[in-house]
Amino acid sequence: MGSILPRKIAKSPLIASTAELRFSGAVTGPALFALLYSAEQERYPTVEQLPALNIPPQMANFDPNLAFQPHYKATTSDGRMSYQVGPRVFSFSVEPRIEIEDIRGELARLLKVLIQAKGLAKVERVGLRYINLFEGMNLLSRSTLGITLNGKDITSNPTNFRSEFTSGAFTTALSLMSHAQVATGIVQPSIIPPTNARKGSLLDFDVSVQNPAIDGDESTALLGMFIEAHDLAKKLFFEVLRDDLIEELGPEL
Repeated sequence: MGSILPRKIAKSPLIASTAELRFSGAVTGPALFALLYSAEQERYPTVEQLPALNIPPQMANFDPNLAFQPHYKATTSDGRMSYQVGPRVFSFSVEPRIEIEDIRGELARLLKVLIQAKGLAKVERVGLRYINLFEGMNLLSRSTLGITLNGKDITSNPTNFRSEFTSGAFTTALSLMSHAQVATGIVQPSIIPPTNARKGSLLDFDVSVQNPAIDGDESTALLGMFIEAHDLAKKLFFEVLRDDLIEELGPEL
């Protein structure tokens, strides 16, 4: 059960993935974005302002949920890759998903640009998040997780499960919502399904390091953390799934 660790799967349930840095900056948010845009405008020509740009700084500084919101987004011409920047956050996304090659390649390059722009006075969090939707399925019935009440299996009931795992300096938050709906990028419990909702089970991995100790070259150290976070998320993903489900997803060993 959950003993197969493929190199990749042909039928990926991944619907969103993001690599994120949270930091205190040596330059202001608008100035940092201007520096990044100046260096990256040929590769990321499409720019949009995000809603958080209009939040007063005094309000954002007192609310952690607002302090790390991005203000600008820049996207490649083909729409495949994008980065977002705010006063204390940088994130990187790839459609349809971030692969290890993207981490070693484009993310590594952007990290060097960010460091050369002197945008990172202090790194407060390194995070990598993967959100999977198993459409039309109650994943609990196909997973290695067991949930009982007074000896009775309750995995057929709508269930929200969350747990945290530590590995060295890393913490992995695993969240599973057995009956979820996804519509236009919004994830919510399946109570009043919108007409365009995709329904199923949501499996979310958020791997992070808080206040990482960085020795030597900063870009090399950060890249190493993202690679390790990817490996931890991948291992736990396949540990959650039963072998028969992994086989259905088309494992490439």
